[in-house]
Amino acid sequence: RSSSLAVVLSTMVATHLKWDLLAEQHATDLPIRVTVQACTPEGDIDPSQSGKLSLLVCKSLCDDTFASKKIHPWTASDDARTSDGPICNVVAKSAAEGDPGSTHCLQITGGVGDAKMDRNWAKGAKRNMGSIRPSRVSFNVKTNSAEHETGVLFLTDASDRVCTVFALREGGKMGIEDELIHFPSDVRADFRAHTWYNVNMLFDWASHVFDLVVDGAIVGTRIPFEDQLVDALGYAYISNSYAGSETCWDRFQCSDESSVPSMEMEEVSYMCQGIWQGHVSFDSQAQNIFLRAHLEDSVSPQRTPTRTSLSRTSCTSPSTADNPIALSSFAHGGRGRGG
Repeated sequence: RSSSLAVVLSTMVATHLKWDLLAEQHATDLPIRVTVQACTPEGDIDPSQSGKLSLLVCKSLCDDTFASKKIHPWTASDDARTSDGPICNVVAKSAAEGDPGSTHCLQITGGVGDAKMDRNWAKGAKRNMGSIRPSRVSFNVKTNSAEHETGVLFLTDASDRVCTVFALREGGKMGIEDELIHFPSDVRADFRAHTWYNVNMLFDWASHVFDLVVDGAIVGTRIPFEDQLVDALGYAYISNSYAGSETCWDRFQCSDESSVPSMEMEEVSYMCQGIWQGHVSFDSQAQNIFLRAHLEDSVSPQRTPTRTSLSRTSCTSPSTADNPIALSSFAHGGRGRGG
């Protein structure tokens, strides 16, 4: 009996992925069938996408899609809708908005003045993550204004020492708050209102630094933690500054790409006409594993990086029509603690 996993690649400007977690442990002799699809922003298969695929094994530490239509596992201002805090709700969205694999997102309406000031950042939505050391934190975000500072995300440890602060700043700039880290380079990217963006933070816990990637473009590398005593993530806080803010946050995920089982694949993987199917197996039992697919060589004019999977196929590449295509393997600086 074979279990299955679907991985969907999007051909939007940014890299958007859809995956399903493997809910049960899988022994080494149990192959997992994988389906990889390149999709349009509307979620349809894009037959113009073909190319070599690579595959990265990841373990999900938390994956918040708000599919239950409830804010849980986040809490709103410690479960109290306070008069001085924004309103937190879960709202429906289409596959063309944010992550194509989710149907709902977290919406935060209203603001607290300056969400970066002492305790204001706890007036909004809070997520207890326990104590985790993800190699990647990713989410999708949009806001209704580029003129004012709106959404602010704090990542802290279990004692609320600040790891980093991501903000949608006034003037259409999104990125890391660098006032307290004395970073020599600007770590912000341009953004437009009412537009979804995919954000990835790639962590190096040994060096206490991370890289920031927005819509597949590197914004900053080796950005230091704000407090160098942070050795794991414990909480995420989201709030808004501007009183007229409406921000949406979709598929907040923390994943580990280092402490994962080794994966075996049969052949070199090649996507044909937007789809590929195959099988993978692992050298040890594992839970909450997903595959991040990347389309390395696309023959579509809209070439975009993405990530993948495995199996036997009989289609041929437009560039090698005579050859069958196979598949591949492969300083708490004075911010103050929130409630």
